[in-house]
Amino acid sequence: MLPDQVDVAGACDVVGLAITEHLPWDTLAMRDMLRQLPLMRN
Repeated sequence: MLPDQVDVAGACDVVGLAITEHLPWDTLAMRDMLRQLPLMRN
């Protein structure tokens, strides 16, 4: 084990692991949705 790694399974019971990804198209869709709201428009 490397010095900066922690033995999580030794410290507690691991019940799940999720590896997720930032989905930029969701951010773009939210940006476009928020642009349609009448907030702070000139």
